[in-house]
Parts: sequence; C-alpha cells; structure tokens
Amino acid sequence: MNIEKSNRWVQLSRYIVTGTLTTLIDLLMFHTLYVRFQYSENVSVIIAFICALLFSFTVNKTWTFSGNQSKTNSAWNISQFIKFIFVSGFGLLITLVCVYTLINIASFSPIIAKLSASAIVFMWNFLANSFWTFKVNNDDTVIKPLLPEKKNFEFELSIVIPAYNESSRIVPTLKSAISHFTSQNIHFEIIVVDDGSTDDTSDICTQVLSSKDHKIIQLSQNKGKGFAVKTGVLESKGRYILFCDADGATPFNQYQALRNAMLFSEIAIGSRYKDRSTVEKKQPLYRIIISRTVNIIAQIFLIEGISDTQCGFKLFRNDAGKKIFEKQKIERFAFDIEFLMLAKAQNYRITEIPVIWIDQDGSKVNGIRDGIRTLRDFVLIKFYMMFGFYKKNSD
Repeated sequence: MNIEKSNRWVQLSRYIVTGTLTTLIDLLMFHTLYVRFQYSENVSVIIAFICALLFSFTVNKTWTFSGNQSKTNSAWNISQFIKFIFVSGFGLLITLVCVYTLINIASFSPIIAKLSASAIVFMWNFLANSFWTFKVNNDDTVIKPLLPEKKNFEFELSIVIPAYNESSRIVPTLKSAISHFTSQNIHFEIIVVDDGSTDDTSDICTQVLSSKDHKIIQLSQNKGKGFAVKTGVLESKGRYILFCDADGATPFNQYQALRNAMLFSEIAIGSRYKDRSTVEKKQPLYRIIISRTVNIIAQIFLIEGISDTQCGFKLFRNDAGKKIFEKQKIERFAFDIEFLMLAKAQNYRITEIPVIWIDQDGSKVNGIRDGIRTLRDFVLIKFYMMFGFYKKNSD
C-alpha cells in the first residue's frame, strides 16, 4: 500500500511537471499567434491547443503514467489515444468558453484570461486522465486456478445457437457440432433458438437434431439475437455453455482452446483480432469497419482490454452464464458487450483466445440499421450501469 501511495505521488509530481511544460507551450503559442501575428482568439487557442496536446500525450504516455501499463498492455492503443483526445477536446471547449468570457465580458487581458482558463483545464485533465485515460491496469497479478463446480450436470456441454431464417446455413453447422463432439466423447446437448424465423429453419433443425438430448425452441416473433441467446442459456443443462453463430464461421475444433482456459477463467471468448493470422477468410470491408468501430467505442466508454467483443464463439461456466443472462436486458447485437460488462462487474475472469475464423456468406446484419441500434443500446447499457438497474436483479 505504501509503495502504491508513493507511486501515486511520483505520478502526481510528474503530471505537474508535464502540465507546467504543456501550459508554457500553450501560452507561448497563443501569445505568439494572438499578440504578435494578430490571429483571432479562437484560431490562436486551437493551434496552441493542438501543439500542447501532442506534447502532453507523448510525455504522459511515455513518462508520467508509464508505470500504469502492464507488461501485456504497454503498447500504444487507439482507444487510449481517443480517450486522451476526448478529454482534451472537452478541455478545449472549457478553454474557449473561459477565454471568450474573460476577455469579452470580464475585460481581462488575453494572457490573464488564457492563464486562468489553463489552470481550470489543468485540473480537469489531471482528474480525467488519472481516473480514466491512463487508469492503472492490474493484469500482472498471479491468477490462481478455479475450483471445479461441485454440482452435477446432465451434460458436460450445452451448445446454444440462435437462428433467424438460417435454413440455408445451419445444417452444416449442426452436423459439424454433432460429428466433432461425438468423436471427442463429450456428452453434449444442442439448443437451437429459432428467433421468429419466417422460413423452415425449425423444421430443418428438427430433422437434423433427432436425438432427445437436443431441442429446438421456437419464439413466436423475432426478438433479437441477444434475447435468443439468453433464452437458450437459461434452458441449458450443461456444465459449460458454448454460444456460437449458426453460420459456423469458427470450427468446433477451436472449442478445446477455450475449454483449456476454464481452469483459470469463468469465461473464455474467441477472438479474430488477438492473432490476425487465424482469420482464414475475412469479412467484407464494411462489416470489418462496423465491427472495429463498435469495438473502439465499447473500449472507450464501456469495457476495456478486449480486442474482439463481437466474435460469435464464447464459452462460459453454467453458473456464471446464468447469473449474467438473468440480469441481461439488451435483446439485439450489443448483448455481447453487455454480457462482458456484467461479467466484469461480478468479478468473473475473462480470457480472450485467438480462434480460426472463416467468414460465411448470408449475414443478416444491416450496417446502417443495426449500427444505429447498437449505438442506442450502448447508451442504454451505460445508463443501466450508472443508475443500478442491473442490481435490481442481484441475488
């Protein structure tokens, strides 16, 4: 604890030095542009801000908060930079308002007005960057193995597959699952949740899943992928629950890599971005852009440290999965991020594993419509988290 406090004081001292130098650069640039070259106050503020911003980020990243970076997360990352830009951008807005008010209303001299605004923004930047942008990571702590669940389960594994109008793609996925897990002598069940399909998805699944161990749950209307997965998870009877997409983009032979992580984690998620060499066939460019944009926004405002929140291949322990999904509220594509946020809020360990990905044609994702829905759901998730809506369902 004493070492931690000492480190905090060191960081504070470094931040004061960095902030002082940044302020001097900001003031010098502003004075030169506004007084000497007669630029307008707004243009002078913006140019001075950009110069100071680049200096501040570089020094804070490599010196002030260098001790915050774990060995596994010491590299530059875009979400951290965007956070810094966001904090600084809000600081710029504060500066513009303060300078304008002090010069034009309070009749302060330009330098005094800028100095006053800089002091206010300095405090804002320190607090925001300390508790958000450069937040301390504790990734290097020793992780102890988890104790096995003592409860007896009917199956070793439950495979939950949401399906909406998947009659043309789901059969190879089901046959592959049956073949692989049977060959591995794993006692498993497959639960297909038909999310209000208008084709013959349920009939086709019934023909393939003839064993009494498997089931097809038909929803009367389309409720969304999140709702379908939640329905399947709450019906599952396996010690472990694997959620996967109907297109079978990730082969089932990747299951064992996730299963191995269960010794140390309650949740293991497949990733297309931890090791890009595992992506054998990429998604179309527009879907990659959507996926990465969603991930960046999620890392900035919702959940950090996960490179691929949307991969449709996730494994979790039965008790953890059910406790999380019982609280889940988001019914469509943002449910993955809500799931991971709830898992972290309950201190479950999450391990991200690179998996093979072979993109399949026939996606039901509508870029514009589903993108807007996802952004709306991000706001809802943050709102629910901030105001304790998930705690209402706590044990």
